Amino acid sequence: MNKKTKKGFTLVELIVVIAVLALLAVVAVPLVSSWVTEAKDGEAAANARTIELAMRAYMAEEGLDTIDAAGMALALTAYGIPNPIEGSSADYTVAANGSVTKAAGDGDISF
Repeated sequence: MNKKTKKGFTLVELIVVIAVLALLAVVAVPLVSSWVTEAKDGEAAANARTIELAMRAYMAEEGLDTIDAAGMALALTAYGIPNPIEGSSADYTVAANGSVTKAAGDGDISF
């Protein structure tokens, strides 16, 4: 009773597993990439809203109708907001009335 048992996988089984993993990767990579883009756009929109609230609060406290670059720097400092927001990949434009526009990703968002 000298029976040999084979242990391990055949080449065909390994190729099938690799093909299934490749198919999953082809589906998963674009999906995860779109989630990252949406997250960055959401972060930029939240940052823009935070900047606008700081500008408008500073303008209300100081009794200002418009704000200049020096006022923007003071407002951001007063509310503890880094200038520019650290790690953000978006560009923000602050109008004289304190409204903020950000451009990130595929579209523009204004407040």
